[in-house]
Amino acid sequence: MAAPFQETSRHAIIPVAAVTLLAVAVALAGIAPMVVGAIAGLGIGVLAWLGWRQGTAHAAESAELDRLRLVAEDANQAKSRFLANMSHELRTPLNNIIGLSDIFTQEMFGPLASERYRDYAQDIHESGEHLLGIINDVLDLARIEAGTLDLHDCPLHLGALAPEVCRMLERRATAKGVRLETAVPVRCPGLLADELRARQMLINLVTNAVKFTPAGGRVTISAACRKGAELVITVADTGRGMRPEDIPLALEPYRQLDLTVRDAERGVGLGLPLTRSLVESHGGRLVLTSEPETGTRASLHFPAARVLTERCGGWGQCEQCHEDNLISS
Repeated sequence: MAAPFQETSRHAIIPVAAVTLLAVAVALAGIAPMVVGAIAGLGIGVLAWLGWRQGTAHAAESAELDRLRLVAEDANQAKSRFLANMSHELRTPLNNIIGLSDIFTQEMFGPLASERYRDYAQDIHESGEHLLGIINDVLDLARIEAGTLDLHDCPLHLGALAPEVCRMLERRATAKGVRLETAVPVRCPGLLADELRARQMLINLVTNAVKFTPAGGRVTISAACRKGAELVITVADTGRGMRPEDIPLALEPYRQLDLTVRDAERGVGLGLPLTRSLVESHGGRLVLTSEPETGTRASLHFPAARVLTERCGGWGQCEQCHEDNLISS
């Protein structure tokens, strides 16, 4: 909207300047004041017209921006409604499929006629859980983008959370020949965070690390905190790694970088973007460092305001508590 007006204004300045100069020349030549006044009036009229055009253009541009904003808000609301409906329509039958396949796998109502049926039921169960996880990740990312994700903070002990995540993913890691380790100090400060989301972040990072770590490799969950500073939880692997210039691409939703991973393990590229959004919802940040054939370090940095101490009853902070819980990074 502004470009045509700017072009018009630029061309209109020339005749206005010419009229003004002409008025000055006429005055110097001693021509009648009436003629000078008429010429000056013409110049003033042109300037007034330009001012009116500018105001009209700005008003039109503002109205267009408001219209586009309303269109974007309507589209976002439509997306939220669609995702809410999809959540119900897909998750309900998926939960039934997962539950029934689990019944068949455990042979709750009697033995199956063939061992192959149990294997098929196990495949159905795992595929259903995989699809349900993808749906949940898509919905979580949409909630974060819409600003509707609710956090339920509570005190968390990393000394218990990290081993729990390793136990949950031990079967997957063992199948690939990858070793899971934890290196969380005994006196590690607590963390004030949403327990479900904190577990989800660690699961995403460890799953991603296992996926890109070859047999014989290692994935380690560690934690570090300095006095009065942020708490850092790091998932480090000895896997393929990636080039530093590829790190921003890896953080884009639905982006796939490594085409050598088997299709069964590829996922949809939401693990890292979702983890970054979740830690940012806690006021923190996700930091990735990596080198090809060396490995990757994914670090969750939580602000000092979320670091808990025993002396303060688990909900506050004090200088002495930070001194007591000092951990070298």
